Amino acid sequence: MYVAIKTSLFLIFSLISGAATAGIIIGENKIYFSGKKEFVDVRVRNPSEKNYLLVSRIVSEESRHNIESTVQEKNFIVTPPAVSLKAGKERILRIAKADIKSLPGNRESMHFLSVTSIPEGKTEGNSVQIAVRTWIRLIYRPENLIKNRKLEYNLEKNGSEVKFNNKSPFYIFSSGVELNGNTVVGLKVIPPFGNAIIGECFERCDISYELLNDDGSIGQKEKLSL
Repeated sequence: MYVAIKTSLFLIFSLISGAATAGIIIGENKIYFSGKKEFVDVRVRNPSEKNYLLVSRIVSEESRHNIESTVQEKNFIVTPPAVSLKAGKERILRIAKADIKSLPGNRESMHFLSVTSIPEGKTEGNSVQIAVRTWIRLIYRPENLIKNRKLEYNLEKNGSEVKFNNKSPFYIFSSGVELNGNTVVGLKVIPPFGNAIIGECFERCDISYELLNDDGSIGQKEKLSL
């Protein structure tokens, strides 16, 4: 646990999908930023009885893994970067293009919306306030990839190793993979033109999997044997 702001305020971290954290609800499970648009809006709601200060920025995956990093990506900006969210109210965070020339034009790229919710007001007695930093995936989809989102992939067995190969310029999100009836832990995101090892089979491999659609819904369960 990382101490921040003052001794009575602690900062914890989570990567969520449209969930409630520390009284704050962010209304997206992941954010798709179309290359045709100049900005996207994200709704944040506070159903609790507490007031919060929201501090928001866009960070890279590398910065997300460094809990002390304050580096903000130059590709996008969030407005307002800091805002008070009163009890029972909601706010709109706007993510806008800044400098996207450095982003690849032949594949999607992944970034993260970082939102830190800090309780407002003074602590009483020996009470402890918890600040929560939440990350939500931001997927930038170049304009030339918008019209035809077709996933191309295959699964192969090399020796005992079973690999999921993504041959498309899009991120592939899986909601669940089973190998010989056992759920595979850790396979969630397969990057464009990348791959993921999903386990080992020494003889026959019966595989079932489900992929997520853009809207977060779960696609049809697929099955195959290798």
